[in-house]
Amino acid sequence: MKKISCIILSLILLISVFAPLAVYANTDIAQDNVPLLQEGEVVDTFSPKYSISDSTLATAQDTIYNGLINVKSYFDLSSYKIPIPEFLLIYSNVINDNPELFYVSSNIQYGYYESNNTVASVYPKYSCTSAEIESAKYEYNLGMAKALSLVDDTMTDLQKAIVIHDYVCSKAIYPTDEKDIYHSAYGFFKDYKIVCAGYALVYSAILKEIGIPCRYVISNSMEHAWNAVCINGKWYNADLTWDDTTFTTTGKNSMGTYAHIYFLKSTADFEANKGHSDSTFPDNIECTDTSFDDAFWDSLTSNIYVYNGDYYYLDLDAENFYINLIKRDVNANTTRLNTANYQTVYSQYSNGINVPLAKLVRIGDVLYFSHSTNTLAYIRSYDLKTGDTYLVYNHTDKNAGLGEENGILYYSLYSDRYNYFAIDKAPLFDSAYPANKSNSRYNPYVDVNNDGCINSKDYVLINILV
Repeated sequence: MKKISCIILSLILLISVFAPLAVYANTDIAQDNVPLLQEGEVVDTFSPKYSISDSTLATAQDTIYNGLINVKSYFDLSSYKIPIPEFLLIYSNVINDNPELFYVSSNIQYGYYESNNTVASVYPKYSCTSAEIESAKYEYNLGMAKALSLVDDTMTDLQKAIVIHDYVCSKAIYPTDEKDIYHSAYGFFKDYKIVCAGYALVYSAILKEIGIPCRYVISNSMEHAWNAVCINGKWYNADLTWDDTTFTTTGKNSMGTYAHIYFLKSTADFEANKGHSDSTFPDNIECTDTSFDDAFWDSLTSNIYVYNGDYYYLDLDAENFYINLIKRDVNANTTRLNTANYQTVYSQYSNGINVPLAKLVRIGDVLYFSHSTNTLAYIRSYDLKTGDTYLVYNHTDKNAGLGEENGILYYSLYSDRYNYFAIDKAPLFDSAYPANKSNSRYNPYVDVNNDGCINSKDYVLINILV
């Protein structure tokens, strides 16, 4: 009896393995490659006139996506009767439009009916093993969760788009070598290293999760990719690669240094004033609205933050060489938040942009901003809840970068701009909260456990951390 059971079990296993081949026994097998942004290919065809209906196309796209997101070894497309050339384009677009499919290879095997040249079955190829895909997905999802934590439902779509633009530009590192991963959204979530396709894909990936339509745009002649972003029903160009003013200094990251020159512009402005040409858009998208061609963010070269519906940013008083911390409401009313005048100096980057040596970083309910004279650099804090400003740190050099990683404040010196130093919390605690100082005033940065008050619990954590 046991022997018969074993034979039956063996037959079941054989059937499960070879069932796909049996179903498609009357098909031929072909192998091909599709163009993928995440593998450095230029994708120049988006929306041909398919022979299948729109509803069939949508269902087929869902089937392909579900097969790939679940890392299936094969799936069935026979009922859709998609001609091979159209299938290859659809397959390519599904991957390029869904950056979370970063692990899918451009190489593909498929079965097709020779009688009508339509695709029957798909046997995807993946760029890594199942275990590696699972690990990479974990990193991807962790990075995505961090990005999504920066926005909330109190923000408008425009504000969310700005915050994510600044986050990507503040973290991205343009690499010196060439790897497929640098062309993907995963490259950013893994170690921040991406090229132009990576910028475009990670921005579209995050905005997609937020619910803001965002697609990639390509230029064959420029060998370049950027985004089309939909805000309030209108489409705009956004080139995060060119806004990251340090992308030409490859392999390095100058925290908090980037522009907003190429953010939410019309195609007319992009082509006439921004050096872009030969633009190819998906789905006949047109960026014709000029509302943001001359926006308040055009001259800003560091983070723009949103808190309780208002914008916060550093604006340069070029006539007096002062840097001002500005609050701007949705009605464009602005308030200068600093009572004292804070002097700053410029630096010119390799792309010709003059950048004030002043950066802005938010950690929790506190803004930190830096500014520099010719001989001294200062880091100050502004409590968004109380409106209090404190001197956090100063040093005898000019400041270059200011950034945040995992809640820790980092800065770099102008003389050594790519080595970052963490603000030491223990000295901060002693200077900001001496024994004779009132409990009502303190530097919020040393609220280490973020419980809203500063006490011995924070000091214990400081001693552990430093």
